[in-house]
Amino acid sequence: MYEKYNFDGDFQDKILACVVAHPAKFMVYAGILSSTFFTGVQRIAVSRAILAFWRNYKSFPDWNSLSQVIFEAIAQTVEQKEEENISKYLRSLREVNTSNVDYVASRVIAFARERSIYLAFEKGYSFFNESKVPEGGYSKLFDDANKVGLNLESDSYMISDDQKDLDKIFAKLTKADYGIRTGFAELDEIWKMGWGPGWLIAILAPPKGFKTAFCINLAMNMIGHQIGRPVFYYPCEITQELAALRCLQNASEQEADVLWQNPTKFKEKTYEKMRDHIRGGNGRLMIKGFSSRTASIANEIRTDIGIRCSEYGIDRPRAIFIDFAETVKPSTESKTRSEHRAAGEIYVEARALAAEFQCPVILPDRCNKDTVNRRVPSMTSFQGAFEKAGHVDAAIGLCADEAEQIEHRIRYFIFLNRHGHAKQHIQGRVQPEFMKLTMDGRIPYNPEEDEDQEKYAGGGRHRRQSKKRPPIDEIQN
Repeated sequence: MYEKYNFDGDFQDKILACVVAHPAKFMVYAGILSSTFFTGVQRIAVSRAILAFWRNYKSFPDWNSLSQVIFEAIAQTVEQKEEENISKYLRSLREVNTSNVDYVASRVIAFARERSIYLAFEKGYSFFNESKVPEGGYSKLFDDANKVGLNLESDSYMISDDQKDLDKIFAKLTKADYGIRTGFAELDEIWKMGWGPGWLIAILAPPKGFKTAFCINLAMNMIGHQIGRPVFYYPCEITQELAALRCLQNASEQEADVLWQNPTKFKEKTYEKMRDHIRGGNGRLMIKGFSSRTASIANEIRTDIGIRCSEYGIDRPRAIFIDFAETVKPSTESKTRSEHRAAGEIYVEARALAAEFQCPVILPDRCNKDTVNRRVPSMTSFQGAFEKAGHVDAAIGLCADEAEQIEHRIRYFIFLNRHGHAKQHIQGRVQPEFMKLTMDGRIPYNPEEDEDQEKYAGGGRHRRQSKKRPPIDEIQN
């Protein structure tokens, strides 16, 4: 099964004719073409010649070149009568109507994908019988098979005086849905096109440092009528019900206690506020929880995105939140790999997820203990692997000293920015009872703070007493 094309002879002829007549349509699909798929001596001979030419010259032959290649290949290996038959077959191919080449290409891709899925079933059955698990798990095995032929279209650009490619670039960058705005004016001023497709955004804070609350604010902004995009949120520390409640607290500006004291009041106000927040737009927030360290980005979360897109009729999310990095499981287990290396690979997988779904992935994470008593974080502040800093497009630290915490004030410090200026400082306020954070304007950043924190980092007798934070359990989440 799936060893040969399940097309009739005329359609197989049309495939060969389309490959030669419209090489650009099949250039990116050369890897899923095989002479073994064809039936009939003449078709197999022609397809072998076409693919041999591709391997040698990285292009498909035109009709004249194809005739010569076949002649050279068969002149001394077949009888004159067979040679004449193949020449006659080539002439007939040139007469085939190739106007519906796009349909032909789609059928070739569909066959290759179905064949790949069939082989994945065979391989999975073999693993099952041997009580083994394929690398990345069974879901990755079938996901990879299902992606055969997808995303192969060339997305490259040629920078020159050719207006055609320049127009393609401008059209892509200026599309309304190219990036997604954050809903915070101060951040949208820094990233005027929003956070772009494929970006990885890290939100860094100490434990109970408002990471979740800030992400909820971002997500609720993104689904609001002013932006109105579908957003997926994966809490891996708190339950999905608690994450949803915090979102509704944010929207309705009600304390959680009201839900249990007066459920009717809480629900009615929430309904009213959500209708006003969405205003008939396309914004939707999908929340799916996983228990801590039970879901990996490359397997469970990636698979769930496909499931939810199908379930809710969404082509793709415009932003993905994974809350938070340390509660995510590495996709592959290794006894020889360090925890720091595994933590770094989670960032690699998050960035790959962002690239696959062409949207930003927002990944909150805990800063290391040396950063807790610093005024602002730096690229050395990531918990675990230092390499994390190299994978992110932007990193925002949530900062507050003891006095600021008491007064419910917070600072946002952009300490990494691959696409613009870093070292930007923004002040804001926190309303923990409503899970609401604000940004209230830029504040100066003093580079001497960096020197100061390097001098006093690490604690000991040089630690700054005036900036000491309260115990972790006194900081609001």
